[in-house]
Amino acid sequence: MCAIRKVCTESQSRVQALTQAIGRQPGMPGSLSDLLNNDLRGLAQQFVTTTHYCHLLEKKIEERTRTTFQERTAERAAHEAHLESYRQQLKKANDTIDRLSGKVREFEHAYEKFDKSDKSDKLRKIELERRAEKLAEKINNQKRRINEQQSQIEVSLFLKILAEQCVTNLSIQTLKRKVSDGSKLSKGSRLVDNRDDDKSPELAFPHSATSELGEKHRRSPPIPQPKLPSGISLKDEEFLLNNLKNLKADFAPSREGFPVPPRPTRFERDNEFRHGPPPPSSYGHFGSQVPPMSTMAHFGPMSGALAPYGAFPPVGAYGPPGPTFRGNTPTNGPQGMYHGYANTNYQPPTFSRTRATHSSRNSQSGNAGALVLRRDDDSDFDPETKAWKDMFMRLFKTVGGWSDTYCRQIVPGSVEAATRNNPKLWEYMLKVAACYKDAQAAPKHALFMLNSPEHRTHFITRLILQYIEQEMLHYKFWMGWDDETDRLLQSIGPMIESVSHPLEQRRYARQQLRATIESIVADPDYSRFRTFKTTEHAARFKDIAGPFLSPNAVKSEASLGLHSVANLAMEISHKMMTSRLSFTFTWNECAVKFSHDSHIALNADQHGLALQHKHTRVMLVITPSISYRDHSGVSIVPRGVTKAQVLIMN
Repeated sequence: MCAIRKVCTESQSRVQALTQAIGRQPGMPGSLSDLLNNDLRGLAQQFVTTTHYCHLLEKKIEERTRTTFQERTAERAAHEAHLESYRQQLKKANDTIDRLSGKVREFEHAYEKFDKSDKSDKLRKIELERRAEKLAEKINNQKRRINEQQSQIEVSLFLKILAEQCVTNLSIQTLKRKVSDGSKLSKGSRLVDNRDDDKSPELAFPHSATSELGEKHRRSPPIPQPKLPSGISLKDEEFLLNNLKNLKADFAPSREGFPVPPRPTRFERDNEFRHGPPPPSSYGHFGSQVPPMSTMAHFGPMSGALAPYGAFPPVGAYGPPGPTFRGNTPTNGPQGMYHGYANTNYQPPTFSRTRATHSSRNSQSGNAGALVLRRDDDSDFDPETKAWKDMFMRLFKTVGGWSDTYCRQIVPGSVEAATRNNPKLWEYMLKVAACYKDAQAAPKHALFMLNSPEHRTHFITRLILQYIEQEMLHYKFWMGWDDETDRLLQSIGPMIESVSHPLEQRRYARQQLRATIESIVADPDYSRFRTFKTTEHAARFKDIAGPFLSPNAVKSEASLGLHSVANLAMEISHKMMTSRLSFTFTWNECAVKFSHDSHIALNADQHGLALQHKHTRVMLVITPSISYRDHSGVSIVPRGVTKAQVLIMN
């Protein structure tokens, strides 16, 4: 630009010199000189204009360069801060890895020590068993030798006794023949009598196998005990005694009675806690009674004894939609008590819920102590479960992305104005932000969520998702097609959700629901009905999230995004109503304990079991945990689809 300005300035001076030269030319007509001067003045004016524009362009370039430099500097600073945060996280991760590596090394060292001690114990045990076998063999050999010696001693004693009797008889006969003196004879007779009355001491072998024999009376002097050296030490003797005790315990008679019954599962304990213990079996200890089909129907997915809603019919978070599609009278009952469009003549019932929400379509709310039998690997190994998970996660990500895009910035005073101008919306927020065992903390918790830059979009996502679950993923969403369809849905809807009906009736009702929804979708007027429903519920989304839009958000684009969310929710509702499955949505209250089986923490990098071990509390449940049951099958075990995505308290 400087070069252009310089050229223009030089050109102006040359034009001026040329004008002066033309005026000094002799003999040139006046008209020609005037024409030339006019052209030269116009040319000079163009040079002046060009110089002016060059000057303006230089100023704009300088301003843009300055702005670009500032933006680049800010971006560089933000990038450096981002990199620094990543460095800190990496450092923290490295420290954690080092700590865990140290623990792993300690565990390996302890395991090696334990393995060595275990091996030494095994070797010692084997050595003791070998020594015990050798000692037992030695004892058996000693017993055999003692028995042989005993038999030899008994034979020798018998022969000796026979010899003594023979000698005695011979001596008596000799005395009778040769001696006639009575005194000597009497002495001999007294000697014989004394021998007959004499009792020899018993043969006692305390270390022999004959020690168990009864007492024997022999006419012989006592035989000395054999001196047998013992090779058993005190330690070996203690080991043998312990083994003998164990053998005695192993060969003891079995206990009378029956084995201990197996422990109940978590699902059985949960149903027993809700509905009481099961009826006693009519087969005693030898069998179990098979419950009838009507009894098995009570084992619904996480439902109470009356119905998933208790004794009262369901009331949505924002009530059912407005007038029916074809202009007929609404048959789906009065609208919700905390909806901005309720009838003026409708009186709310005296019953009020203290939970964070109530459910349509078997949704659950409450503390984390409610047990839901689930398997984490259902979506990994079951293609059907994975398809449902992908569908629900698509809805969750769509709503979360919309909230993050259009509700990120906080407008001062917008929260107070929204809660003041729309009391029904504020009441709905209080129900969503209800805290476990602390009903007074709901207003403070809701305001904190709405005014917090980190939690604002998550809370708005929860508001929209809970409305979708209660009002759109439900059979009542399809009411309004015509009077006949509404009457049919009103008759079969409670039968599907309540567990008090037999299982066969519920299956037939589900088949009717599927046929009804498919007939609506196949009708040529379905496109108009779809447009009507999506427009109506997109307007409800605007009532919920509209007061919290960012100041720089484009409202037309935000409205288009809400219509897309409504279309996606209607598509999922169609697939749910025409499937054979029964879904359960669980919304836990705030401040419940974190459960690894049911929750996924979005604002923590620790494992779920570690958070559960620390008794971490849940700040907000963003998405529900979903499970389903197949009523057309024989299994009553629900299968887990997704865990609840939550924010935890620090």
